[in-house]
Amino acid sequence: MTLYAEIDRELISVQQINDDLADYITKTGLLQKHPKLRIWYSGELEQQQDSMGDMQIAFIFCLMSVFFILVVLFNSLTQPFLIILAIPFSLTGVIIGFAIQGLPLSIIALIGILGLIGVLVNDSLVMIHNLNKLNTGNMPVTIIAQGAAQRLRPIIITSLTTAAGLFPTAYGIAGSNPFLTPMVMAMAWGVVFGTLVSLILIPCLYAVDQDIKAWFSRLTRQ
Repeated sequence: MTLYAEIDRELISVQQINDDLADYITKTGLLQKHPKLRIWYSGELEQQQDSMGDMQIAFIFCLMSVFFILVVLFNSLTQPFLIILAIPFSLTGVIIGFAIQGLPLSIIALIGILGLIGVLVNDSLVMIHNLNKLNTGNMPVTIIAQGAAQRLRPIIITSLTTAAGLFPTAYGIAGSNPFLTPMVMAMAWGVVFGTLVSLILIPCLYAVDQDIKAWFSRLTRQ
């Protein structure tokens, strides 16, 4: 016997249906009662699992590409690491935004996160480049704060103009596309939260990096 059904995606997702089915099979002990029975989750769920594996590879490749490009630009291993380290903190904005609205992080949203990484790197890149220009060796915290203040307006303006272009599409102000909405929404929330990370976390990480370098310098002199 073959059963067919259409999914009302406004009420339930494919993942939720398969989770409910798996819970039912476990609670009823169906496989224990019928040892020869085999359960195979195929169709869209199988495609989603394959896509998740591809997304992991793409995410790793994206981070490695960004890291090696920054190494060449900065001629340093530690400073590109600071920018890469700020990316997970920025992505928490996407998670919070989706959680507040009760939306799932779909494959399309994850694709938006991949594109978001490049946008997040831009603000952090501008911040560290400006701090490097002010760095003459023994860099006190006051100079780092001054350098961060100099980049305050450019970073905020860049982020606001980007968000202003993304949020109308994300919330369908001038028309919506259900396929693209999760992607654009992930980028919009990530840009807003990434701005705070670039302005606050990056200067702090830069100060920690300078302290570690000074400590190693004193250690080698001894």
